[in-house]
Amino acid sequence: MGGRGFSRKTDSPWQHFLGELDLELFIGGIGLQIPAWSQHQFSGDPYWRLYLPVEGEFQLLFPEESFPVECGKVSLVPALRPFRYQPIAPCTHLWLHFMSEKLRFLPAFRGPLALPETEFDHPRQLFRRALNQLKGEVGVAAALESKVILLRLLEPFLAAFGGDREPREAGAFSRVLDYIDLKLENDLSVSELAALTGLGRAEFSAEFRRRFGIPPKQYISTRRLSRAKMLLLRTPEPVKEVAAEAGYPNELFFYRIFRKYTGMTPGEYRRRNTFE
Repeated sequence: MGGRGFSRKTDSPWQHFLGELDLELFIGGIGLQIPAWSQHQFSGDPYWRLYLPVEGEFQLLFPEESFPVECGKVSLVPALRPFRYQPIAPCTHLWLHFMSEKLRFLPAFRGPLALPETEFDHPRQLFRRALNQLKGEVGVAAALESKVILLRLLEPFLAAFGGDREPREAGAFSRVLDYIDLKLENDLSVSELAALTGLGRAEFSAEFRRRFGIPPKQYISTRRLSRAKMLLLRTPEPVKEVAAEAGYPNELFFYRIFRKYTGMTPGEYRRRNTFE
């Protein structure tokens, strides 16, 4: 007897993007009746945030907009974007922080997003499963389960905001971002980056800002601060070595910049492991 085979096209940009999508659950918790947060601005945090309020609300104040975090909605906040919290009503909420480099290649994900809970498959259960994973042992099964949970929480956002558009360029500007990450310890110039794309300095700067929302120099500064935070949270390296690996010329300058943008010293950030 004969058989019948089925196949699906596997060379689409979305297939490649999802196949390479890096998701690492980092930390999470439950905020109980939080009336207010510290007032310093958060800048360059290397992780993405997911919020699900069950009572009360608050808003995030970005330089160019305010974004409400409300009951009945799941909110996704991108990494690297500076903001500060502003309370509206004492809030009880579930929250998760996770790492992903690939998500930044989606244009719609540059800013905060929110969708009704009804768009998700039992989101509160997914949040709680993620929190249970964080409390359990680390291993292959736990890592896979964590990624599955994050994918299920991100799928409605990808479906709603990804549309039929392809993930952002796998070309010149993608190479620029990779080059910046590779050379963060060096003194990077805008002209050096522009040369990678074949554009003039002014044209490159304008196009970079259009694509990523900030000028190249500010992006480099944000990535340096992000790498420093990552190293402080994920390694036992001395602060002096963290500063050098993140591209700061000396430890004193690193202290000054870090405190300016986080409201605490690198050592305090590491000891307090402050997440909100």
